[in-house]
Amino acid sequence: WNRGVGEGLSWALPTTVDLRRRPDNGRINSAPTSGVAPIIRLQQGCSYHLRVHTDDPDGDEVRCRWAENEKENEIFAGTVNSGYKNNECADVCHGLPGATLEKVPCSLRFLPSTAGWYAVALMLEDYPSHTATVPLSQVPVQFLLQVLPRQTNSTSAVPCGTSLVFNEATLVDGECVVIAPGDSFSASIVVEERLRIARLSEIALLAPTGLVKSALSDYGNALRGVNVTWTPTIHQYAQHPFCFTAIDESGYNALLFGSLSIAVLTFLGY
Repeated sequence: WNRGVGEGLSWALPTTVDLRRRPDNGRINSAPTSGVAPIIRLQQGCSYHLRVHTDDPDGDEVRCRWAENEKENEIFAGTVNSGYKNNECADVCHGLPGATLEKVPCSLRFLPSTAGWYAVALMLEDYPSHTATVPLSQVPVQFLLQVLPRQTNSTSAVPCGTSLVFNEATLVDGECVVIAPGDSFSASIVVEERLRIARLSEIALLAPTGLVKSALSDYGNALRGVNVTWTPTIHQYAQHPFCFTAIDESGYNALLFGSLSIAVLTFLGY
C-alpha cells in the first residue's frame, strides 16, 4: 500500500470459506474472484462510475458490500464458532467518504472533491440464489484511488467526460471468452481519441500470467491501441478475469474500463 494511505495504519484482509458440501449440488463451493487495478488515478471534480469485475465458478450471484469491523459472520451461524466477528478492514474502513456502492453488479459512484489518496475496502460474497440471505464465502477486495488536482488554470486541462472511447474493434465489455485446450487467445484493444484534447498514453491490463501485450500502435484517424495474445499452460485450466483501462497523457484513468472472463476448458478422460 502507498505510504500516503497506509503509513501507521493497520490493514486486514480476512477470507471466509465454507468447506462443507453445498446442499443444492453436493459439491464444495468455489469462492468468487475479482479483477480490479491496485491503483486507479482520477481527476478531482469529475464524477466516476467504477465497476469491480466479479466472477463465480459456480454461477452463484455475487454481491459486494463495504468491509466492516466487528461484523458478525453469518457463515458460522449454527456452528461452534457462531457469533464470531470479523475484523474486515482494520483502520481503512469507510475510506471513501461520499461514495455510493451498488451491490449487483459491483460498482462505485464517486465524485472526488478533494485531491489525495483513498483506500477502498470491499467484501465479495456469493449466494446460491437471488433470495438467499447467508453467503457461501467472503472474499476481500481492496485497492487505492489517487485523486489528482484538476488543472483549472491550464489551457491543457482535461475536461470531465471522456474524450477517449473504445473502438468497435475492442473486446465487448462483460463477455466471456472460452478457450479450448491447446488454443490461444488473441484480441485488439483500440481507443479513439475523439476530442483530441488528451491523447492516449497507455492501456493498462489486469491479466492472466503469461499474457503478452504489444507496444502502443497508432492506426491513424485518431485510433491507437494494442494487441494481446495468451496461450495458457496446462496449469491454467480455470476462469480468469481480464480487465483493461485507458490512461491519458495527464496520468488519469479515463472514464473507460472494460472487463471480461477468459474460461480455459479442460476435458476429462474416462
